[in-house]
Amino acid sequence: RGQRQALLFSATFPQDVQSLARFALNVEQQEAVVPFEEQFAYLYASLLRHTKEDPEDYKVIVFFPTARQTQIYAEAFEAAGMPVLEIHSRKSQ
Repeated sequence: RGQRQALLFSATFPQDVQSLARFALNVEQQEAVVPFEEQFAYLYASLLRHTKEDPEDYKVIVFFPTARQTQIYAEAFEAAGMPVLEIHSRKSQ
């Protein structure tokens, strides 16, 4: 069994999310402040870099501030050939 990798991205990082991250992820964590117009390119490059390190065993969680932004990024990543599971308030769970 290979090592697992989990990435957590969030527009905000409130205390309860920090607690969840420390409890569930227990891995080295990084954060970046990126100008809005550069966010997609930065996130896409980060995902590519991490998925290439272990293409068979990776999972990523990305949080966005709105359901619409989640939809837009999910469509963009799907168009780029990345497998996506989109979850937000506008979709039936």
